[in-house]
Amino acid sequence: MSTWCSLLGRTDVMIANIDNAVENAEKNGAMGALLTDWEQYPRLESSAM
Repeated sequence: MSTWCSLLGRTDVMIANIDNAVENAEKNGAMGALLTDWEQYPRLESSAM
């Protein structure tokens, strides 16, 4: 996990991972991509805080 316990994440790793996923999806005939956020801790802007 590249963002484990990081405050802002690691944008360079994120972009490389998305680029790789989309490239492979296109090669295999995908019609789109779904980006999700699987966080461990509550968001700073979360209304639950």
